[in-house]
Amino acid sequence: MAANARLALLGGGAYLRDSLNAQTAPPADLAEAVNSLAATIEQLGVNYLANAKNDAQAPLRHDLDSEIATLKKLCE
Repeated sequence: MAANARLALLGGGAYLRDSLNAQTAPPADLAEAVNSLAATIEQLGVNYLANAKNDAQAPLRHDLDSEIATLKKLCE
């Protein structure tokens, strides 16, 4: 079950990036924020699959929180 969650992170990042690329002209700041979020999600998934230690994941989880906050502000 944990492997499914880890793989879902990889798929989720790819889905975000594909959805963004399907848009004809997304605002540059939104595109940058979505790409950043997608990369972070994918990296978290890869690290979880590789059984990375918490000290490797903690900065990524912090980045993820910041990226989500940025996207919330952009979408208000």
